[in-house]
Amino acid sequence: MFIDIVDGLVINSKQNGDYENFTMEMFRVFGIHSKIEKEEFDSLNDDSLIDKALGDVMEHYQQKMDKISRILLPFIKMFSILKVIDILR
Repeated sequence: MFIDIVDGLVINSKQNGDYENFTMEMFRVFGIHSKIEKEEFDSLNDDSLIDKALGDVMEHYQQKMDKISRILLPFIKMFSILKVIDILR
């Protein structure tokens, strides 16, 4: 899913030579500020740019999932213990 969106976003922006659109779309669609600088955007080919942008997106979502897991895991464990206690009653 992410690959198709990143692919279209990069190719559209790269064909138009529009770095500003690329950064705005990365923020609008994925909620991230791209680590790709204008010089990289101009010099990298489409495939390299897609790989780099996809890496940024995946890193962001992995961090988001890790944060959610750290917050929710204690509650999930507590709920599981309470469920077992309830079953044993």
